Amino acid sequence: MAKIYCKYHPKLPAMKHCPECQIDLCSRCIKTEVVGPNKHYLCPVCKSELTSLDKSNVITPFWERFPKFFTYPFNLDSMVYILVFSMLSFVTMVPTLYAQIVYLVIMYALLRYGYAVLILTSSGNLSPPRVGFNSDSVMKNHLPIKQLVVFILMGIANGLAYSFLGDVAGVIFGLLLMFVVPASMMVLALNNSIMDAISPRHLLFIVANTGAHYLALLGFLILLTGGMGSVLALTIEAVPF
Repeated sequence: MAKIYCKYHPKLPAMKHCPECQIDLCSRCIKTEVVGPNKHYLCPVCKSELTSLDKSNVITPFWERFPKFFTYPFNLDSMVYILVFSMLSFVTMVPTLYAQIVYLVIMYALLRYGYAVLILTSSGNLSPPRVGFNSDSVMKNHLPIKQLVVFILMGIANGLAYSFLGDVAGVIFGLLLMFVVPASMMVLALNNSIMDAISPRHLLFIVANTGAHYLALLGFLILLTGGMGSVLALTIEAVPF
């Protein structure tokens, strides 16, 4: 689909459309008016209420932002989270109950931050959340907790596959679960439903509609998780216990 640009700033993608003037406007041109708890977006020409264009018009897909895509975490706020959680992750290497509790805390914090990133970028904001961020939509919908539940359900399903179908079937089922993890997170963010996030129908819909770009996203996820394991394996011998 061709990108729609602002009438008055031809180099900027439009965010809103005025049905009265039949013009498209970018964020610079849009006038806002707050009435009670609601914010209204108005046309600067006729003052009519604007309608929203598809968010894809203002969001550049990750596959079109190489190599800048990889620079997203390289800022002070993101690096603080990365360093703190990386240091805490060494505690989880010790097989104790306390280590497992720390691991769950780390997972919850990372998922909370990750869903804040997802919600910000889905609205066109490509700046990472700041330290001490407060994402009302993430917390109100309990997305981090629901994602943990989804991961637990996937783990149980994979364990049952190993137990009842054998090692080969368990490995194949585990690979299939890894394949649908990105789609599952997308569905959970969109529908706020644990059942939808594990529904084959919803997962296949996301995969089919994303197409080949989904494979690229999956590849980066595999590199990310594999890289984390490789770094831990290389450093574990140097860490005193």
